[in-house]
Amino acid sequence: MSMLLIYTCVLALLRIPCVGHLLHNAVSKSLAVDPKITAMFGVCRNIVSLLHSSSVYRLKFLKAQKQHKLPDHQLPNDVATRWGSKLKMLQRIEEQNIAIYTVFNDDKKYRHLAIGGKEAGVVESVLRGLEGFESLTDLLSGENQVTISSALSTFRHIHDLCSTTEEDDELSRKIKAAISDYLVTRLMDKSDTLLFMRVAEMLDPRYLDYSKPVAMEFMEEENPSVDDFPLNLPLPSREETKKEVVRRAVALCPDTDVIADPGNAASGDCPPPAKKKTLADHLLSKKKRSAGQTNQTPMASVTISPEQKVKAELEFYLSLPTVHPSIDVLLWWKDHAVDLPLLSNLARSVLCACA
Repeated sequence: MSMLLIYTCVLALLRIPCVGHLLHNAVSKSLAVDPKITAMFGVCRNIVSLLHSSSVYRLKFLKAQKQHKLPDHQLPNDVATRWGSKLKMLQRIEEQNIAIYTVFNDDKKYRHLAIGGKEAGVVESVLRGLEGFESLTDLLSGENQVTISSALSTFRHIHDLCSTTEEDDELSRKIKAAISDYLVTRLMDKSDTLLFMRVAEMLDPRYLDYSKPVAMEFMEEENPSVDDFPLNLPLPSREETKKEVVRRAVALCPDTDVIADPGNAASGDCPPPAKKKTLADHLLSKKKRSAGQTNQTPMASVTISPEQKVKAELEFYLSLPTVHPSIDVLLWWKDHAVDLPLLSNLARSVLCACA
């Protein structure tokens, strides 16, 4: 066990799993649910290895590609540490299946490498079961934006991909069920992690629709159906998430109360933080005070607690429209730090986590 994991356990820190790594492991586990899939992958690896190592069979393969008017693509091998390499290998095997069959069908030594009807059927079933996951893993591995707030939306998308259709055969259903079961097993008992992901999603203006009351009506029921949650995970309700947002934001606030005038206190606005005075500010402030003493009337200030201030900011924030998906979330919070100072501070703390 690494020192980082030891410190995480000793200090009871919250561990956020990598969604891309979870998905990669889930796909790898799903490809071992049936002996037919394991045998098929063994044949595919032998084909790729032989065409890479033997110049004789490589020339035969090129001639077969020209004969059947196929693109002169090479067959990529699957690498354990490279996401999506198994799927890319199967896609290329399916594309070049006629050329592969032509090369090995008349060869007595390697005739078993000619992918016939049964093996081709297994390849089609696996590709059908993994349809949609290639683009998802590519997006997760190449994402430059905030990822922790996209975790639950990713699980929602995986939940849709794992839904079976009439076109799925037995192998495809097994693969989808294995992916779903693996993710549920890894996340079912992580209530703190799921709550943190819901908080991050609520603080991401790109996913505000998921935090609206209309979109979360099923969570307000007394006994919501687990089928409504992504991958049947027990996600916290909207009100529980809002309470956690308020708790975390208040914990980051100073211990002192917020002072505001009656108008600002009612609307939830807070004066901007005091700036450091310059020499001119100090010299001119006395003149301004003396000039305005005759016209100014004292106004009673109202003290509001940080919790009230956070609640007011949160209600205002949730009423905003959803922003474009390509927007920089951290830059958005920087631009809105004046209007939402306490939530902005929390958002920078939460959204910096990687998933």
